[in-house]
Amino acid sequence: MTERAPFILFHLEWDALLLNQVLPEARVATYGDDRHRAAFADAGLAEPILMPPDLEILSTARLLEHPPIVEAIQERPHTLICFKPNARLEARAAELGADLAHAPARVGQGLENKLALAAIAEEAGVAVPSPAKVVPSASSYEEQAAVHGPDLVVQSARGHAGETTWRVRSAQEWAERAAPLGRRPVRVSRFVTGRPGTVNAVVDRHGHVMVSAPIVQLTGDPGLTPYPLGSCGNDFRWRPSPHPGDSTSELAETLGSVLANRGYVGHFGLDFVFDGATPWLIEINARFTASFALYCSREPRLLHAHLAALRGEAIEPIRLPAFDGGQLIARNGTSERQPPKAPRDGWQPHPSESVGPGGRTGRFVATGPVIDERGWLSAAIPRHLH
Repeated sequence: MTERAPFILFHLEWDALLLNQVLPEARVATYGDDRHRAAFADAGLAEPILMPPDLEILSTARLLEHPPIVEAIQERPHTLICFKPNARLEARAAELGADLAHAPARVGQGLENKLALAAIAEEAGVAVPSPAKVVPSASSYEEQAAVHGPDLVVQSARGHAGETTWRVRSAQEWAERAAPLGRRPVRVSRFVTGRPGTVNAVVDRHGHVMVSAPIVQLTGDPGLTPYPLGSCGNDFRWRPSPHPGDSTSELAETLGSVLANRGYVGHFGLDFVFDGATPWLIEINARFTASFALYCSREPRLLHAHLAALRGEAIEPIRLPAFDGGQLIARNGTSERQPPKAPRDGWQPHPSESVGPGGRTGRFVATGPVIDERGWLSAAIPRHLH
């Protein structure tokens, strides 16, 4: 069988460039204009295939309908490296004679379902903050507070960047969140006071895990995101005290075996809250994460391990070291379309002329600290960027 060549098909244009730096032999297709074409050239990379951005959602599915991209994919057998697989992308890739460089979407989506977290955590024997499934219209704040305490976190089955995760501390807030959901179930748990964090990891079919050092997750900053519990940045070195030590690596290694037993291989992310003693698991992302491409640009072994695991090869089960650097991700916090961040002072702007409510307006990449020892945004980041 002919070996499939890697083809980076990313709706996130700056992430596509970072992944191309790790895999310079790969073809690249993304959204962008002459600014992005110049950025690839400045990095010494081949010219990408750029689809002009517009006011619509910049999705991977739309890239696969762009004639120049379709033609390039059909030139030879390719494996497509995209942000998040789904059944529609799998079917379209097959039509073009390609596949996705990811575990089957049905497996990954089953693991990502927030309502499934309790069963996965129980199987792995890891700590979660008292999860439960409820039906909002058949339950009440008082009923859930009696089980979990008065400070609750409520999540619907699926969501992105905190848009369907809410903190609820009263009957009025419960009613406001429950009404739009109808009878759809949600996951309810107690709110854990602590430092949000994440890890990037790869698991192979044997359950071997390569995992990053703990990464600080900036969450709910009102200058960057409209979602109070939404992630909006990362720091790849955990400076605030206390430090989780090896506990987050152990969390990923334990869960990796469970994921492999369920048929999942490749990259996954784990979100947790560290309360000073325990990393409480709050989410599994069985796919690439917002920090994946930037992290791989500094630690290429993670991307190479992902591709090796997809080929059925055994990976080296190691714990990767921490390093300086990170990012801020800004989203439109208004109810109207807004222009993206200006392309200055380190900001990488969204390529469209305007961005809808909740959409990504830009990313700021830091080579030094993002979060300082006190847990605050580093003084090295100019205040007007935030």
